[in-house]
Amino acid sequence: MKCCRNDPFGRYAQPAVLNRQRGPVLSTRRERPHRCLHLAPPPPSAMPGSAPAMADGRPRDAAVVAAAFTALPVAAVALQGPEHLIVAANPAYETLIGRADVVGRTVRHVIPEAVSQQIVSMLDRVRDNGLGEQLVGWRAQLGEGTALREVYLDCLIVPWDWPDGRRRGVLVTAADVSDRVRAHHEEQTRARHAERRYAAAHDLTLELQRALLPAHLPVLPAVELSARYLVAALGQAAGGDWFDAVQLDHGRVGLVVGDVVGHGVAASAAMGQLRVVLRHALQSRHGELAAAVADLDRYIGDDPALRATTLCVAVLDPQDGALTYCTIGHPPPLLVNPTGAARYLTPTGPAHPGSGQPPTVGTDTVGPDDVLLLYSDGLIDRAGQRRRQTLETLATVAGDAAANRIMPLGASMSRTERVCEQTVEVLTRSGHHDDVTVLAARRRTPVGPLSIDVPAERAQLTVLRSRVAAWLGEFPATSGQSQALTLAVTEVGNNVVEYAHRRGDGRDETIAVTGELTAEGVVEIRIADGGLWPPATSTAGEGAGRGLWIAGSLVDELRVEHPADGGTVVVLRSRMRRLAHLGAATLGSRSEPGPGVTVRVMAGPPAVVVVTGAVDASTADTVAERLDSAGRGGMLPLTVDLTGVTVLSSAGVRALFTARDRHERHGTALDVLAEPDSSVADVLELSGLDAKAPAVGPSTVVGEH
Repeated sequence: MKCCRNDPFGRYAQPAVLNRQRGPVLSTRRERPHRCLHLAPPPPSAMPGSAPAMADGRPRDAAVVAAAFTALPVAAVALQGPEHLIVAANPAYETLIGRADVVGRTVRHVIPEAVSQQIVSMLDRVRDNGLGEQLVGWRAQLGEGTALREVYLDCLIVPWDWPDGRRRGVLVTAADVSDRVRAHHEEQTRARHAERRYAAAHDLTLELQRALLPAHLPVLPAVELSARYLVAALGQAAGGDWFDAVQLDHGRVGLVVGDVVGHGVAASAAMGQLRVVLRHALQSRHGELAAAVADLDRYIGDDPALRATTLCVAVLDPQDGALTYCTIGHPPPLLVNPTGAARYLTPTGPAHPGSGQPPTVGTDTVGPDDVLLLYSDGLIDRAGQRRRQTLETLATVAGDAAANRIMPLGASMSRTERVCEQTVEVLTRSGHHDDVTVLAARRRTPVGPLSIDVPAERAQLTVLRSRVAAWLGEFPATSGQSQALTLAVTEVGNNVVEYAHRRGDGRDETIAVTGELTAEGVVEIRIADGGLWPPATSTAGEGAGRGLWIAGSLVDELRVEHPADGGTVVVLRSRMRRLAHLGAATLGSRSEPGPGVTVRVMAGPPAVVVVTGAVDASTADTVAERLDSAGRGGMLPLTVDLTGVTVLSSAGVRALFTARDRHERHGTALDVLAEPDSSVADVLELSGLDAKAPAVGPSTVVGEH
């Protein structure tokens, strides 16, 4: 497109080459400089002397241009001056923002969240550098209070000059692509279950990287941990970044983020060696940082593949917040308090490992609820930006994330999780050329012990399950672990109800449940009753003993004790872990299991019984009755959809066995659907019931309980 000197709206720049990438990839791309692009007329003093005309000499119709600007289906806005004053905006922009009184106001006034979401800094950058930027699938939250809503935008931001070449401001167009991005997210969600297990076709180096990085972080009483690892965006499958959290004695924890230069198998292999050696050194040296780093230095020696490494390692004592740390050619840790104030710790040295120089160890104090952030340089290396500038940006973004000022809608309640997730998301929007690794630790107040006493009655099992689930929900463990422990406690409680003898003094039996998270990160729950369980007999029935068997399969350790003063105690132990996110973050939030059960019958054929909620001793009879009714006593084929079931106890398993036997006698099919790799699927597999993955199809609801 050629420039037209008589154009009253200024000279047109060359059109931007659009980024054809699709999907919710948070990225920006800098285009060639957009010079003298004008969408609003200059003041009369700046108008050229010649009459405004088009290329063929005809006068340009300003009304036509204004009508076209108004009719644009994408949001368009002109921002003037260093404060980004809105001087023109079309109706599509006003609809996107949710208000019509935008002209004459600044971006900060119209969109208060623009500062914390780094929108204003991007406008500043385009205005100052004269380089256009394009954003694809950019997540933003607009509005205030209860009207806050989340959108995804494709944006083009270009500089805007006066005809004499002076910078006037910036021009922005934005298209709401929320439907496209959310549809992509839904596709990712549907594919998530298929991606849980590593497929043989995955790239070899990515498989190696995931195998060498910790898949889980420990859950400790006084320290909350979170981590993110993002693969480089330049086609490299994996690199040499790594993180680790090492449990030490007296409740202390070692924190490590390191980076081996390069990508591919060699970098991943070197990373794996260094991670194992440093973990062993920290444990064998009992957290003495100088000695552990010296051991690593001796191991590296003169090996060039290992010397091309940077490292930050710290040891935190959550009891008093004492911190020792060492940075070896690595950017320093960042300490963020609950209000969002952030400061960097002083770097130590030496410049690289394997130098033979004794390490310098720094000391500091982590306050209550402070977040300590370790990160790799992939998070702060940006083309055209100085390291000091990117470090300042990281401190600002991490502080805003800690104080929940960036994207509060749907944000994680975990401060460390929020800092890791939002910091990586915001700072990699413009792309990242290296692996990005972050590890966050927060001193937290330990969760109090569990103590429950309920009557040994079937109706009380729902109360027991809910209170145990609520207590376990205080720990940032994986939802599968919490559900498995809750189910195990419920199974033992059901055994007490069914099999424990009454007290000899005639008093009703009670179930006493106590629990704690030990300093080693192990949840220990003790279920005690005052009676004695009868020995198993051949006449006990088909379901006898299955509850304890299921409970034992769901925990790391189960043992039964008979104290000298009488009664029975069942001890359950499981080491708690939380997932470390390897790869891009996904949308979605964890839902806690709720009490009760819902059963819907969908017309077929075959009829589908959709069960949602907890199927335990208090609800299994309801499910059994609906299975019997929908299958006409086994005469009609039936599908049982358990994808919405949060708890499947031995009582629920017995109901399924009974239904299966009925259908087998009549020669009709009974298909059971369960989410792959879920706790329900595990229980079905342990019980010998085959389950299939769910398939989506049209059905009609014919009944609901």
